Amino acid sequence: MKYKLRPHYIESSDGILEVPQEDDTPPPTPSPEPEPPSEAEVKREKRKKKLSEAQLQALAKGRAKVQENKRKRELESIKKRNQKKKEESEFAEQGMKMKVEAKAAKSEKKKELTKNQQMRQRLLEKKKKSEFEQAQRDNWEHMKDSALSQCENVEDFDELLGHLNTITDEDVLDDAKLKSKLNNIFVLYKNDEQEQVETN
Repeated sequence: MKYKLRPHYIESSDGILEVPQEDDTPPPTPSPEPEPPSEAEVKREKRKKKLSEAQLQALAKGRAKVQENKRKRELESIKKRNQKKKEESEFAEQGMKMKVEAKAAKSEKKKELTKNQQMRQRLLEKKKKSEFEQAQRDNWEHMKDSALSQCENVEDFDELLGHLNTITDEDVLDDAKLKSKLNNIFVLYKNDEQEQVETN
């Protein structure tokens, strides 16, 4: 800021003469000391320095090595991702294969069970048939013994036994055939009795 002084008047022979005064300004402030350069500025200054050929080659070699390492890391990362995908695919494929095999085994087991059930059913039917046939034979033997036990003499016994012995195992197992043959024997035996009575 400039300060303007009051005008100074000087007497002269002619009269009062006003002499203008120059503006009064305070003394100039000394310029501050420059701040020391920062570390970043120092580095920038150092980079501005011209490097030697050997330094440039070393720098290029270092950068190339960094790029190569970066490329290797990227390739390794891609390789790991592909390996992981492959393992996941194989795992899924194995899971599907196991599922198909389990389904096939279940179906086979069901078929085997059905086959076993059929075999068991056949054996059961065979057993029932055998038991039925044996029951028929036992019943026939009981009927035969019961009829023979009613005979009063040896002649009647031998005659009745001769008639009953004409009945085969096939007749015994068929109720209709057995009934028909027994009726024929009864009629024949009855006729023999009537003939004997008439003769007597």
